[in-house]
Amino acid sequence: MLRFRYIAMLVVALVCQSMAMAQQGSAVRFDSLTADFGHIREVDGVVKHSFTAVNEGADSVLIREIVSTCDCTSTHQRAITLAPGETLTFEVMYDPTNRPGRFERTLYVIVSDSDSPIELTIVGRVIPRERTVEEIYPYYMGGGLRLDNTFASFTYIEHGKEYTMQIAYANTSDDELALRFVPSVESGVLHIDYPERIAPHSTGDITFSYSLPESSGRYGQLDDRFYVEIDGERSRLMVTAYGVAVDNFDSVDDILSPRAVYSKKNIKFGDVNRSSRRHIATFDLANEGGATLYVRSVECESDAVKCSLRGGKRIAEGKSQRCRLRLNPRRVDAEGNFVTRLRIVTNDPLTPLQVVRIVAVVE
Repeated sequence: MLRFRYIAMLVVALVCQSMAMAQQGSAVRFDSLTADFGHIREVDGVVKHSFTAVNEGADSVLIREIVSTCDCTSTHQRAITLAPGETLTFEVMYDPTNRPGRFERTLYVIVSDSDSPIELTIVGRVIPRERTVEEIYPYYMGGGLRLDNTFASFTYIEHGKEYTMQIAYANTSDDELALRFVPSVESGVLHIDYPERIAPHSTGDITFSYSLPESSGRYGQLDDRFYVEIDGERSRLMVTAYGVAVDNFDSVDDILSPRAVYSKKNIKFGDVNRSSRRHIATFDLANEGGATLYVRSVECESDAVKCSLRGGKRIAEGKSQRCRLRLNPRRVDAEGNFVTRLRIVTNDPLTPLQVVRIVAVVE
């Protein structure tokens, strides 16, 4: 795995280097490519910095556009042509609202005399304003109990490891609250640790833990949902935990590992008649790695779609498997646009979970 990370870092460095070299080819020169705002206070609102550029070439240069990577960073500068020797000064605005901590944003100056944009960077650190309890804990569960989140997303859960995540709570009432989590959907591998009684005006954490034994044969989606009861009253909001069970990849060899390659990630059935029995589509799953590819699980969100690929399938290196999808329009809930997803988990260490999107128009 380290080798893959090293290669990725090397590629990024080479791309950045090539872009920098291309920018040097432009006749437009900025007095500085970076603006450091230092420490700014969120309560003070938008901050501004002026960038100055000059056309040092013998020909006019069109500044086509200035593109930001975030809506928090903007400029009012429009397209403009700089004659030789002409100078341009424009302001860049940064809005720190709800963005505490360090920031780094990039603007791309698109010029007519270079294939690559000129990069301008603004950096700084936002000193956060004092937030209300409602902002910190936006989810009201009833009885004075508030949570900072109702969803714990764990992404990958590898076998033989424990993963924990916390949701913070605050009791904003003057009374002690009795708390109870009632399972609605259970994976069987989630443990939740929470106080059964919460003191008035106190705060704390609810801890969710996923743990799969090394020998577990569990793969695919882990979905847990809970009703929340405060003093016996059920909240209108549920709390959900989600993860995907995959192999343990700690000892995987970078070279001798499988690689799952899909011929299609989007399957379009087109227009289908609701009274028809079935429609067929196919895609290929190839193993372009150096070890056997194991299909661990195949799950579809809708029972209107069946897949011939099953968990337990083995695909040798250099081989591929034709996968057949069957759509039964009679099982689609309603007419119109139908969208579902097929989730396939393999022992590919780079992308153990792949999603195939399936669409149709049911008439």
